[in-house]
Formats: sequence, C-alpha cells, structure tokens
Amino acid sequence: GYLFLVQSDNVWSTFLENVALQQNLQVPVEVLSPAQIKKQWPFLRTDDLAGGTFCSADGYTDPYQVAMVYARGCRQQKVVILEQTPVEKIEVEAQRVQAVITPQGRLSASLVINAAGAWAGEVAALAGIKLPITPLRRQVFVTHPFRLGQQPLPLIIDFENHFYFREEGLGYLLGLSDPAESPGFKSGIELSLLERLTEIATHRVPTLAQASIARGWSGLYAMTPDENPILGPLPEVEGFWVASGFSGHGFQHAPAVGDILSDLILSGETNFDLGPYRYQRFQNSTSSKGEERTV
Repeated sequence: GYLFLVQSDNVWSTFLENVALQQNLQVPVEVLSPAQIKKQWPFLRTDDLAGGTFCSADGYTDPYQVAMVYARGCRQQKVVILEQTPVEKIEVEAQRVQAVITPQGRLSASLVINAAGAWAGEVAALAGIKLPITPLRRQVFVTHPFRLGQQPLPLIIDFENHFYFREEGLGYLLGLSDPAESPGFKSGIELSLLERLTEIATHRVPTLAQASIARGWSGLYAMTPDENPILGPLPEVEGFWVASGFSGHGFQHAPAVGDILSDLILSGETNFDLGPYRYQRFQNSTSSKGEERTV
C-alpha cells in the first residue's frame, strides 16, 4: 500500500478533494485521522499531522527486475535489443524521420519513439527538436538490517517534508527530495543531503535513530515544466514520437502509456484523451505547474 502523511490544513484540503475523486473512480483509498495512523503504525510521530490517506491496493516492486522481464518478453517476440549502442544521429528529410544512426550502422525507420527518460531532450536534439525535458538527480539511502515492527509496511510518504521510506531487503530505503537540487546530469550522493534526511526521518520515525546507513545511490528524473509527461507524435517531424518527461512517475504510468501509444500507432485511435500530455501544450503556453506532487 501507499500511506501519505499531511501536516498543513490547506494541503489536507487538497488531499480530501483528491480522495473524493479517487473514490468516485472506485479507488479503495481511505482517509485516516492522526489517531488512526498512530494505532496502525505506532512507530510514526503523528502529533503534528492533519491526517493521512491510505490505499492498500497500491504497491511497489523492483524496477530492474521488471525491466528484465519486459526485455525477456520482447526477445521471445523476436524483438532485437541493441545494448550499449548510443544513437548518434536521427536522419530527417522533408520533415520526416528516415533512419537512426548508431555505431553499428544505419537503421532505416519511418517511426521513432523517444523513451530515453532523462536523456530524451538530447535524443530529440538529434532530430533538430527542442524538447522541454531536463534531468534532475534524486538520491536514496538504505539502512543496515533493522526492523520497526513485524508487519509489512506500506510505502510511507511524509508529503510536505519530501521524505519517503519503505522496506528494502532486511532494512529500509529512505529518500528525500532536495528542493535546492539544480537540473543536470549529476551522479553520486552527497552527505549534506543525508544529514538533512536523517533529521527529517528521525522526526517522523524516532526509532530510526537506532538504524545505520549501509549504502546509497542516485538516479535521474526526467522533468518537464508542469511535471507531466510528453506523449505522442511531435508536429515538427513526422514519425517522431515521445513517451518521456514523467517527472518521477514513469514506472507507475508505463504500462498504461505503452497500451495507449501502441493503440495510436497501430490503429490511429485510443479512448484516452492525450490532450493534456501533448507537446503542443508548451508551444501554446497553456501549461503551468500544478500542485506539488513530485517526491
């Protein structure tokens, strides 16, 4: 499941509006009082909370394992996957995609899907397109074996503190969004963030002070100005499609996006309104950043 913790009344009001929408769509999400949260998860500090929401149907899994399963399924369907093969150029003639150039040669293609994540802007530039997708580093840390209790835990998100944690092996994975992080292809971890994370984590979960950090790593989000993905064909170059810019939500959205884009490509139709996610929203300056929702 997912457990969101909210402190301020104004953010809590927005959460309650979201819950009403979710429940109307048959999502089994619950509204919890601080007392209910404390009873279910007694290790949490709740005296400064306005409330929380919990959905037991939510979950998480290992992205690497899922990617490997997809790759195996693709190969079983005779798909050729070229690993360690950078795209050097995308050939465009008369505003139409013609081919992709790699160190292994020229691959003729009338349709190219840019799903390069944080590198999607660089890939689009190879076709002469400026795509508003920028890389942003996120850092996570994992504790040595440690237990807060016997029951399995949901992913717990301390929303306004940009802190989240969940089980990882015999320990816990801890993450903290850094509002001061500037865009770029940065890698590695910084101890200054770990110090802030420790302060916030032990405020919300005091017994985490007994845990110790075993390791950490970083990865890149593909951010757009409104933190929503760019999906579908681009008007500048026929045959050039994008499925990127998920701003930290791509693993969740990927199965649905795959179905939607495959329907559009194969039949030209989909029952999903792509309007809010099309590239043109930035050209028309109709898109703006909504409520903060990236952790």
